[in-house]
Amino acid sequence: MRVIVTQSAERDLEEASDFCERLETGAGAYFLEKMVEEIDALADTGGVHRKVWGYHKVAAVRFPFLIFYLVRDDTVLGRTIVDGRRSPLSNLKTVTQRKQNDAPL
Repeated sequence: MRVIVTQSAERDLEEASDFCERLETGAGAYFLEKMVEEIDALADTGGVHRKVWGYHKVAAVRFPFLIFYLVRDDTVLGRTIVDGRRSPLSNLKTVTQRKQNDAPL
């Protein structure tokens, strides 16, 4: 399958990377590298994860982040990436407030 991410998911990654970088020099780049690997892996595993709030949800392996995505035909569309340590209600609000027509990159 082909994997694409929306602009808002890209912003989620950038914000999380910036946060990691503020904690430790180089951590932001490492975060991005590992999260891109996780997202790219959806080309093989997209659609097998359980659905939550209408989206497939997968937990990242190295960081406490959740990736919410849709599968349409042969495409995985990464919609939202949130910190899994946040309250489920906060994550629900973030996931459901995203525009259905958020443009893919």
